[in-house]
Amino acid sequence: MQEQSIAWGATGSGKSLFDVTNNVGPRPTIYLRFTDLSLLPADANIYDYGQYNAVSSIIFRDSQIRGGTLSIGTYFLQAAPTVGLTNNLALRATITLSCDVGGSQVSLPSYLHNNLFRFGSATFNNATSKGTFEIKDNLFDTVTLSGNAGNQGYTNSYNGYYNTTQLPGATHSVTLTAADYKIGPLGGYYYPTNGASGGLTNLINAGSTTADLVGLYHFTTSIGLTKETNSSVEIGYHVVATDANGNPIDTNGDGIPDYLQDANGNGVVDSGEINWKSAGDLGLKVWITEPKNNSNLP
Repeated sequence: MQEQSIAWGATGSGKSLFDVTNNVGPRPTIYLRFTDLSLLPADANIYDYGQYNAVSSIIFRDSQIRGGTLSIGTYFLQAAPTVGLTNNLALRATITLSCDVGGSQVSLPSYLHNNLFRFGSATFNNATSKGTFEIKDNLFDTVTLSGNAGNQGYTNSYNGYYNTTQLPGATHSVTLTAADYKIGPLGGYYYPTNGASGGLTNLINAGSTTADLVGLYHFTTSIGLTKETNSSVEIGYHVVATDANGNPIDTNGDGIPDYLQDANGNGVVDSGEINWKSAGDLGLKVWITEPKNNSNLP
């Protein structure tokens, strides 16, 4: 939330959402979840690293990146961050991740899973013998897409493409001839239950793993509003599963949605989590013992 007004200035004036300089001490992290970034297309940097070793990681999850530029390279960096983009909508954004030849040739570990890149541009380069690039289960819809796998290459599989040239070395790709999105309770990017023959239904259960393993157990892509649970994950961007009124599913009826109680989204009640399946688990345990000698009571 922007608390105060800000003068964006003229085109190309170097505007940044995060401007991080860190000379000493532990490197901070940038972690955004359920965040809507609405920026001017190609006219505002999301992250300006301003210093060689500014942050240790940049994680965007379950968010919307509308406009703006996210560009991270390693040519002059001494310690590059880990970049994680999981289950985001990137709409008319410019995203460039580049592990370049030169400098200290540090790695730029990058993990991109279950995103929808629509319009805008995306560039993924790994020109060194270092670095891990993992690009899986994303949908690229009418994107100017380019990449250089270099010596190390990158894992580039189980992605969907509509009106977009595939990344080099792509495997298990799904090529669409229609992008028949449906409008639902949480936006306009739901998949139909019975759509065009070359449309989005081809992405259902077509991913590289199961939904619970990527934290999407309580999410959905379907206009039918059914949870993914532990089925083969759908390729592309998911939203929290809701009822027809847009209320997040609350299985145990305790007023706390399932996706919040199951913090890591794997569908299992792990240590420290409230049981989203049981209304009797309020997340608070109290033990009362009776003193053996009541005279010890204050």
